[in-house]
Amino acid sequence: RLLSKAQAEDKKSDGSAKISEDFLIKANESVKRKLEAPERVRPTGTKTIADSMAKMAENRENLKTMRSMFETFDATAHKFPHPAFGDLTAHEWLVLIGGHEARHLKQIKNLLAKLN
Repeated sequence: RLLSKAQAEDKKSDGSAKISEDFLIKANESVKRKLEAPERVRPTGTKTIADSMAKMAENRENLKTMRSMFETFDATAHKFPHPAFGDLTAHEWLVLIGGHEARHLKQIKNLLAKLN
């Protein structure tokens, strides 16, 4: 939605990702503490690992199709709220996705190490 708004306004980008200092500070602080997901997005335990992996693959493909929009349009004027980080731009949401996956990967590795 954020990129579509920038596209509708024909706001061109120079192709660089613009990340705010505020976002960087909040992201760095978040790795030091446990974050609680809001109830509406908290895992319920009803999805299989296969379903979760398929959804991640689908999301990755969707992001690939949006790459040209990220490179072409400047969506820094448009933001969407995140419960822990506040209002974020499209680029900040993109960074957050990678960080979110990395955080869960670390949790999975720690759990597997305890089981072995």
